[in-house]
Amino acid sequence: MKHEAKALLGFSIGQETAKGEVLYKDIELAAKLYGSITLVAGDTLQRFTKLITDKCTLEEAYKKALLEGDAFLEEAGKICSALDLQCHIIRWDELIARPEFADKKQQIEVLYTNNINGYKKAVRDTVGKFIRRYQDKGLIPAKDAKAAFDICLEYVKEECAVFLMLEGQYTHLQYHYPLGAAIEHICSLANFETVEAAKLHKQLAKPAAPMMHTTFFKLASSPPSSPENMIVDTFLTMFKGQLDTFFNTPLPAVAKQSALTQLDQYLHSKSLEKEFSFCST
Repeated sequence: MKHEAKALLGFSIGQETAKGEVLYKDIELAAKLYGSITLVAGDTLQRFTKLITDKCTLEEAYKKALLEGDAFLEEAGKICSALDLQCHIIRWDELIARPEFADKKQQIEVLYTNNINGYKKAVRDTVGKFIRRYQDKGLIPAKDAKAAFDICLEYVKEECAVFLMLEGQYTHLQYHYPLGAAIEHICSLANFETVEAAKLHKQLAKPAAPMMHTTFFKLASSPPSSPENMIVDTFLTMFKGQLDTFFNTPLPAVAKQSALTQLDQYLHSKSLEKEFSFCST
């Protein structure tokens, strides 16, 4: 059920996916899917990226990331107010300052060093994709690739440690674009269901399959073979077929449940003689 789903919304601060219309739509989507949402501002996590792209010192990279985080908090706060949402926003420094973070970081190091369940490969694949993407943009010269790889490796380990630390506190982790293999691996360990907002936006924007609109009345005194009940049977057969199609779509479970909850409310509003419940569990 929607009210039972507690989601983390992760944002790569400074990226286009963490500002403007994209940010608004992702928060709006989350409000429809989950009972409660917490925004994770990965602001100072971006100090690693800035070390690579801005050719600056660690102190300078940290300050730049912090300023972008300030801007994100202001914009996200306005969006939550506009949507009348009670959103909790956590900054990255708050997370890595928690006492349990050090233990989770050590656990990540053990997973990586011993390649437990293929974690080391997942991490290196994630880092490799980042390096290639930034090389294609001309941001990482070939001579700097090794240093950039090592910096990015620390980025991924820190990110993984934070989400592992949050195990049991949330049910879903939503990002705009697909998570890397490393984070998917950790989400599996932490029992998070991952949600790709960009993909979900596209799926929800697709036109629904055409549905026959039939007016019907089921009279209590009508025999089973009456024309009225034959209309009802036809409608229900069609309706069940539409539901089967819906259930077979590749939407996250939480999206399907949200839709069914809204359908339940709609059916109750149309009930004339007695209340009935659809998918009430």
